[in-house]
Amino acid sequence: MGVLAEIMTRGEWREHHGHRWGWILIALLLIALLALLIVLIVRNWSGTSASRSGPAISPRSSAEDLLAERLARGEIDVDEYRQRRDALRCG
Repeated sequence: MGVLAEIMTRGEWREHHGHRWGWILIALLLIALLALLIVLIVRNWSGTSASRSGPAISPRSSAEDLLAERLARGEIDVDEYRQRRDALRCG
C-alpha cells in the first residue's frame, strides 16, 4: 500500500491513469445512480397511481351482502334469498 500511496501523492497515478479512468468511473457511477433513481420513481409512481385508479375493495362483505349479490346475479330466487336471510338473522 505504501507504494500506491507514494505514486498517488507524487501525481504519477493522475498523470498516467487517473485522469481518463477517473472520468469514466465517475460517468458510470452517475449513470447507475440516475438509473436507480428512475427505477425508484417509476415504482413509487406506478404503485400510487394503481391504488388510486383501482376500485375500492372492502375488507370483507357481510353474509347478507353476499346473499343479496347472489340474488341480483340470478343464482338464487327470492324465496331462497328470504329463507337464507332469515336463517342468518336468527342464527
